[in-house]
Amino acid sequence: MRGHVAVGTWSGGRFMHFGEPIADERLEALIRPGGGIDTVMSADAYGAGAADGLVGRALAGLPRSSYALAGAVGHDFYEGEREGAKGYPRFTDPRLRGPDGYAAYLRMAVERSLERCGTDHFDLLLLHNPDRRGFESPEVWDALRGLRDEGLTRELGVAPGPANGFTLDLIGCFERYGELIDWAMLILNPFEPWPGELALGAARAHGVRVVTLRSGGVPESLPAGFEGREAIAKSLEEATLLGRAATLEDVGNAAVVAASKWGRTMTGATLNVSCGTLLD
Repeated sequence: MRGHVAVGTWSGGRFMHFGEPIADERLEALIRPGGGIDTVMSADAYGAGAADGLVGRALAGLPRSSYALAGAVGHDFYEGEREGAKGYPRFTDPRLRGPDGYAAYLRMAVERSLERCGTDHFDLLLLHNPDRRGFESPEVWDALRGLRDEGLTRELGVAPGPANGFTLDLIGCFERYGELIDWAMLILNPFEPWPGELALGAARAHGVRVVTLRSGGVPESLPAGFEGREAIAKSLEEATLLGRAATLEDVGNAAVVAASKWGRTMTGATLNVSCGTLLD
């Protein structure tokens, strides 16, 4: 992956029906790598392939070496039927196929996602929101290994979803297939501390370091034209001990140190980059 910041296609006000819809041209410009954000993330289920297509348009004309691309597959919108708020079924749903069909599905889904994104490989391929069969099945992970070995992705990972209580499944997945897993994307924030925090012990046992950063607020993350932007930025700066708030570059640099060899002794820790707003 490139750098320490990524931009994803989760919504844009359309694919996940959250927020104000953003015009195509603006959304493509936001997704297009540049300005220090050179990693793009998508998932084939977002908009049933539409988010991938957006990524393809945003990446058009860029050298492949100038960006990193993370993709995610797992929900079968090709043969499955949407089940209301639950979304499309996982490809491992026995109503759709058995274990002998997992490899063929994963190859098809990855190849089509890559085609929509306009490239021949992912830098990271995530198993997206798996069910227990996805977490545990050797047929799933053997197929993912095969896709990696054939060059359709450089690295592999798992991205458990928010609604299925993934703690024990993820721990078991680490234990069974940890040697294949380069990345795990966990939901872990003050509003959703569970179940992500319950997997931290397994991360420790398998040598996966876990660090979080507290910034106290980054004014430049507020969109231009956001109502009250100047007042919010001023209040954030006045609350610090340094007379200035952290920038995205400040936060990113701290993350780079934490992820580097210089941060190899840090785990189970919070890095305070709040300029003194939050006192330890």
